[in-house]
Amino acid sequence: MIHILFVPGSFGSMLEWAMRNYSLEYSAPTTLEMPDGSMHGFKKMCHPLSKDDLNKIKSFPNNTITTPIYPLPDYHADEIIDFFKSDEFLKDFVILIQIKDLVVAEKIMLMHYYKISLRNKSVDHFCGNSIHDIVNWNSSYQHYSEMKPWEFREWLSIRYTAWVQEWIEAKNNINENWHAISPIDLVDDYFGVLTKCLDYLGLSFKENTNADAVVKQWCLKQTKILQEHDLIMNIVNSTVSNVYLEWPMLNPISEAMIQKRLRDQGYEIKCYNLNEFPTNSSDLHNLLERI
Repeated sequence: MIHILFVPGSFGSMLEWAMRNYSLEYSAPTTLEMPDGSMHGFKKMCHPLSKDDLNKIKSFPNNTITTPIYPLPDYHADEIIDFFKSDEFLKDFVILIQIKDLVVAEKIMLMHYYKISLRNKSVDHFCGNSIHDIVNWNSSYQHYSEMKPWEFREWLSIRYTAWVQEWIEAKNNINENWHAISPIDLVDDYFGVLTKCLDYLGLSFKENTNADAVVKQWCLKQTKILQEHDLIMNIVNSTVSNVYLEWPMLNPISEAMIQKRLRDQGYEIKCYNLNEFPTNSSDLHNLLERI
């Protein structure tokens, strides 16, 4: 079997789609609607979403491609890594889509926002099982939606580095015979990454001009989201340096990243009741306080 382990939003579904469209050994339809850049319309062979789902794959046919996410709600990332390192999977191929550092993690968080939060019209995905934190923030709150925009922004700016650390550490304990790739490389060098994956799996590459058009469209949509992270870093640097820069209204996740990144450089934002985030570096610079 082939197992593609990935954090939601880091393109595990797209990698399976590519394997099934560009290899002689597999087949799949190439027509795909992806208005938000996601692969949610692609029917995967086996997409485990719980510990029980993982245990079921032990009896699946050898040609199955599985796409487990890590972590799962009931299974930590390190437990999932150990699960696939067990003797039962020694003969299987494992590809880990790794989150190497905080920069990559933040980019995947933006993928979460645009492909999960907007689709579901909520940011539940970023809150998880955090009722204890939210109640401690304000004892009258029972749900994150009761938080004002400035409160949610500050709360997330403090919380998200610990949240994504589990993603980052997952790469530290993998088997040496696994194949690790970067999700950002998949966007920047799609066919280069795919070719190396097919070589690792012993699959034969086949030309597919219909799939080529889908790949081009997909890469463009991911690049647009990734460019928002470049803007975030530019905003932080311009604000600290007091170099004038304007930007459009941002989503709450990007705003939280800016607040966190400013804190890293020794600045807090005067954020009390700042429900409308500035859209230029001068206004944001005037809100900075040295820590």
